[in-house]
Amino acid sequence: MLRRSSFLSLALVLGSGVLTLASLARAEVELSIFTGVALSQDSDLDLHQTGGTDLTFHDVSFEGRDFETPPYYGARGLWFTSDDSHWGFGAEFFHMKMYAKMGDTVRVTVKFAPTSPGSYNTRVQIGSTCDTLAVTAVATSPFTVSYATQIQPIYNNRCISCHSLNGNGGLDLRASVSHANTINVLSPVYGAIRVIPGDPDNSLLYGKITGNPEFGGLMPPTGGILNAVQRQLFRTWILEGAQNN
Repeated sequence: MLRRSSFLSLALVLGSGVLTLASLARAEVELSIFTGVALSQDSDLDLHQTGGTDLTFHDVSFEGRDFETPPYYGARGLWFTSDDSHWGFGAEFFHMKMYAKMGDTVRVTVKFAPTSPGSYNTRVQIGSTCDTLAVTAVATSPFTVSYATQIQPIYNNRCISCHSLNGNGGLDLRASVSHANTINVLSPVYGAIRVIPGDPDNSLLYGKITGNPEFGGLMPPTGGILNAVQRQLFRTWILEGAQNN
């Protein structure tokens, strides 16, 4: 796919034929064939590959090779309804081709989907006739809160004494099941969704730890409420989509 590219066609009527037909009503029909030269500006070239690794070649130069087989050619038909009319109808067909110039050195951006944050060193094979590209990248997570290392430990320390197997309110917050038991799950006690990804203010869990009277008593009921940092972790985690990360 070419982006930000534009092509300028210079219609050189080289050995072209023009046929004009006039009817009794003095309408005019014009048929012509033509050849020409195609020019282009440098453009970015996107290459989408199977497996999720995409390449962008920046500022690639192109050439038309207009008079190599098959050449640049076209045909045009025009019809004017009368000889004094400034309006008419037309149709045009043309064949144009562009080739990336071989041997140029260009900057390449590699896009891929890492499975986890960290450093990656790999090589990308572009084609059988091209050298492989050595790629070094650092992947960062778009999420600032980790469910496994920041949310679940709060459950472990403050919640599972009441909310484990056969826990209060039918809620089990043990590590193996806590995420599945809360995300988009309706509480049988309060008739509200326990955690709505992206919407902490309407999530039962967040309402319980922040004292929303709509959702009953404040939790946890013993040992003091969660501190401001812990409550903000839950809010941010929900706003980021309540990931199981």
